[in-house]
Amino acid sequence: MIAPPVSAGDHFVFYGLLKQGMQGGPKGVDLERHGQFLGPCRFTGAMFDMGAYPGVVRQKGICHGMLYRLDHPRIARKLDAFEGVRTDAPSKALYRREKVSILDDFGRPCAKAWAYVYNNPVAGRPMVRSGFWSAGRKSTARTA
Repeated sequence: MIAPPVSAGDHFVFYGLLKQGMQGGPKGVDLERHGQFLGPCRFTGAMFDMGAYPGVVRQKGICHGMLYRLDHPRIARKLDAFEGVRTDAPSKALYRREKVSILDDFGRPCAKAWAYVYNNPVAGRPMVRSGFWSAGRKSTARTA
């Protein structure tokens, strides 16, 4: 399996350590240099607390993140590696990169963006009911 292709101008939604201002992102990837953070956004999914990082799954709900426009698609491989995307063994991947719906102010889908969707069971993990992973949480591991 090959990871879906990424093109210049594609949008991503980051909801963990890749959000603007968070510490602990991938080394050697300057997100400010390779694209532009466009501001807060809402997207479809349910967020769970995985301990030191959040995981979003494809369930009914609203999550909050940061919309980002990627100008240099060559860094997508580094982002995928940081998030544990495994093209050689997708079932063993920590996350997979998928398109999610970005929501307008009325909760209606208005655009699509790449997001790192958690690829493991969430049973027994607490839901982040607000759908917002704050920078104030203890975040010592990597996240989307």
